Amino acid sequence: MKNGPCKAGGRCEQLSTTDPLDYMCHCPPGYTGKNCENPPSEPYWASWSEWSPCHWPKPAEACFKRAYQECTRQCIVHAPGQICLGPSRRIRYRDNEAVTQSLSTEHRKNLELAFALCEIGPTAAMANQTLDEALLRQPMDDIGALDDWANEGPEEATYILLPGVFRHLNQTALSAVNLPTFMDLVYLTGWIFACILGVSLIYIWFYLIRMWILKYFEAYSSELV
Repeated sequence: MKNGPCKAGGRCEQLSTTDPLDYMCHCPPGYTGKNCENPPSEPYWASWSEWSPCHWPKPAEACFKRAYQECTRQCIVHAPGQICLGPSRRIRYRDNEAVTQSLSTEHRKNLELAFALCEIGPTAAMANQTLDEALLRQPMDDIGALDDWANEGPEEATYILLPGVFRHLNQTALSAVNLPTFMDLVYLTGWIFACILGVSLIYIWFYLIRMWILKYFEAYSSELV
């Protein structure tokens, strides 16, 4: 039997029993009932896929990058015209307990030291103080404090926070790096004079050649006369 009593395009299978009217309907996805008479419910979400691996920043990036986990889900359509409402992508940040549990003990310790450095860096730099090793080993009060972008949206998850990248450096010394020294000025002045001298020599060389050509043609014209 192809369809028989089965509705909604269900396939009818004759069962191997003594009763010739004993059958089973193989219903399309979403349809239920003896004869597939029950249509599927309103559009609904498929189950969530597994969480992707947690992407944690390296200790060197801890001051300006945050980690996240991303989850996606697929919409399973059971009948033509059905749609799914809502996003198919969700991001969880490192203040979520499920995310923080994926952090290894060693990596957690390294990140705590890195974030401690970010935290005390500006104060130490402003006062020109040396960073104390003991201060760097103080544990974080809350692992959720690692998420310094809690108010940002999902699309900013992997963006780099540019301001304050050099928080732990001496700002005065950092500014002095870009200032030219006396020798830099001497070399620059020398190059400028060398360029001027080179251009002058080329001009003089063309001038002498021109004068020589004019004298040659003047002498040649006198001989013809």
